[in-house]
Amino acid sequence: MQRRKDKVKDNPAVDPHREYLDAESSDEGGDRRTEFQEDEELTESLKSLYDAEELEKLVGYVKDMTILFALDDSHWTEEVLSEIREFFYDSTVRVLSIYFDNYTLAAELDFPSVPVHELTYFIKEPYEVLTAENFHQNVMFGTINGDVEASILNAVGNLWAPTFFNVNTWPDSILLNDDNNSL
Repeated sequence: MQRRKDKVKDNPAVDPHREYLDAESSDEGGDRRTEFQEDEELTESLKSLYDAEELEKLVGYVKDMTILFALDDSHWTEEVLSEIREFFYDSTVRVLSIYFDNYTLAAELDFPSVPVHELTYFIKEPYEVLTAENFHQNVMFGTINGDVEASILNAVGNLWAPTFFNVNTWPDSILLNDDNNSL
């Protein structure tokens, strides 16, 4: 057993990713662009991709899908709408959060940095271009409120329970279990 331990100590496993990370760059003297510059250019190209009509349709989807207590049309300020547009323009942004901050509607391109009672979130894949046709298929969204138990119950009742109740081929090991008879 001692021999095996010595062998492992003498020959540590080679991490293939480590070799890549340790390798010197071949373009050291050349014209290298930073990731920030590339992201900025991509954002500018996405802004030209959206025409005003499609962008307003996408913003309308976000407004229609935002469910917050006492939310009405007067709460949607230009600042909030600008953040929503930025969610579509900036391909590196993955999260849009909409919430009330001291009775003022706020939008943030991340999860809120302040405690909130409830929020509606929208999540997309990085570098994904959303259109009016693919928005509903490619965006995950939801509303979370301060009542944690109610949020969990809502997720289980609306997401997991319908999936489980639609399964018609439960294995006998589950059906014969006395603990599951209460389902």
